[in-house]
Amino acid sequence: MGINEWLSRKEAIKEKIMWVDQIVGNEFSKFYFFAKSKEQINRWKEELEKLKQEIDFTTSISSDHNVEVMVANVNKATGIQQVLKHFNLSEKEAMAIGDSDNDLPMLRLVQHSVAMKNAPDRIKEITDDVTEFTCDEDGVSYYLTSRFLL
Repeated sequence: MGINEWLSRKEAIKEKIMWVDQIVGNEFSKFYFFAKSKEQINRWKEELEKLKQEIDFTTSISSDHNVEVMVANVNKATGIQQVLKHFNLSEKEAMAIGDSDNDLPMLRLVQHSVAMKNAPDRIKEITDDVTEFTCDEDGVSYYLTSRFLL
């Protein structure tokens, strides 16, 4: 289980996250599915792929033990595109930093992409640069400071 998932569990234990067995309502932006084992989460992924035949949604993976379910055709790249449009900027004027599969659309969109040191090799291979430090070591802050404030 990854550090982010562990932190989520800790928050849930503190009752800051509400875990439910049944979903009520129809206005959601994202669902997270977690499992203790890769086999269990892979079964969930298979079920979600079957559901995609009936319901239009997007899935993304940010660790070996989760899958994220979002509104169809909405991801970090589409969010960045909206921000860029609002400020009349292009993808050539943007940089993105990421560390997992759910960052791939964003990293592929921008002119300059950066992987976190803790990112898997498959993420690092498609980026222009890699941070010197991990997420837990404030890698984004160090990277931006070293590139833009010195």
